[in-house]
Amino acid sequence: SQSYQSIHELQLEYFNQHYVPEEIDDNAPSEIFGKSRRNMTPTAEIFGYHPYWMGTAWQNYNYSLLSTIAYFSAEATATGGLSNLHSWPISGLINMAHSNGVDVVLVVTLFNNSDLITLLSSSTNRQNLINNLITQVQAGNADGVNVDFESMPSSQRDNMVTFITDLTAAFHSAIPGSQVTIAMPAVDWNNAWDFQALAQTSDGLFIMGYDYHYSGSSTTGANAPLTGGSYNVTNTINTYLNETGGLANKIILGCPY
Repeated sequence: SQSYQSIHELQLEYFNQHYVPEEIDDNAPSEIFGKSRRNMTPTAEIFGYHPYWMGTAWQNYNYSLLSTIAYFSAEATATGGLSNLHSWPISGLINMAHSNGVDVVLVVTLFNNSDLITLLSSSTNRQNLINNLITQVQAGNADGVNVDFESMPSSQRDNMVTFITDLTAAFHSAIPGSQVTIAMPAVDWNNAWDFQALAQTSDGLFIMGYDYHYSGSSTTGANAPLTGGSYNVTNTINTYLNETGGLANKIILGCPY
């Protein structure tokens, strides 16, 4: 819904051109194990993205502070295909997370306005993407999916709800205990997102609580201001709480790292 590219889109485009993949570890386990129970579980959902270009940084994460790792990303097409999986599934990452009781979900991205219209306005294309995502998550013995659609057209507001409703039902049926979450904008500029319906039908809304100001902003400001001005993290959270009827247990605040 923005007129400029998000930081997610800019980074994905950059590293798709410039990232040099690390050498494949021939000793990496091919089998992917299920999640172990953990002695202590965080009292809130701690959801962290691992972009593919971070390579093997997952080997040094503090898993005691995480509940979900989201692997960024599988790139969706307008017809519901997946054009680039970026080496998913990474058995080493998934096994290490699972051995520490941490969920792993696959992020699916689509940042093109016209492609989103083609995808979401077609029941066939939506179902195709659902089927492909289930196949890939099952291939990784993983725990769900995170949907990151940006430049969302307002014309697809209802179709997005339909897609998430069907996606969540399909995942819960095919992979019991799995989660479906959505990357959501800090500001819904053109009323393209039904916060309440999406919160009710999905397992969580991940608010991208950053990029309030960027290099093209008309005024200088913080990347993620807590207060001040019309747009800030506090106002964003209050908007989500109001729009969802207080569904705080479905809201995850994303912070810039």
